Amino acid sequence: METTTNNRAPHLNLDATSKSEFAAVAKWINFNAIAALVLLGITVLSIIIIFLKLGVFVSQFDPLEAHSTGIMIGVMIRLTASLLLNCLLLAVAVNIKKGLLFTDQAQLSQGVKRLAFYFKLTGLISIIVLILVILGLLALTFLSRYAF
Repeated sequence: METTTNNRAPHLNLDATSKSEFAAVAKWINFNAIAALVLLGITVLSIIIIFLKLGVFVSQFDPLEAHSTGIMIGVMIRLTASLLLNCLLLAVAVNIKKGLLFTDQAQLSQGVKRLAFYFKLTGLISIIVLILVILGLLALTFLSRYAF
C-alpha cells in the first residue's frame, strides 16, 4: 500500500453562518483588546501625571516603606497582567481572522485554543482576587472588632 503526502494546508469546513459568527467574534475581540490597551496607556499616563502634579507628595514617597513598595508592586503587577492578557486577546483575533481568511483549520483552532486559555486564566485570576478580597474583609472585620 502506498501512502501519499499532501502538502496542502488543512481545509476549513464551516458554513456561511459559522464563518460570519467567527468573523464577528474576532472583530469584537480585536476591538476589546485594543480598547483595553488604550485604557492601559491612559492609566500609565494618569499615574505619571499624578506623580508629576503632586510633587510634594512624591518627595514624601519613600520607596523603602513597606506600604509604598506594596502599592507600587501591585500597580506594576496589574499593568503587566493587563498588557499580557490584552496581547493574548490580539493574538486570538489574528488567528481567527487568518483562519477564516485563508480557510485554515489549524489557525482557527489555534485562535479558539488561545481564547479558551484566556478565559481559563481570567477565571483563575478572578477567583484569586475574590479570595483575597474576602480575606481582606474578614481581616478588617476581625481587626475592627478587637482594635478598640
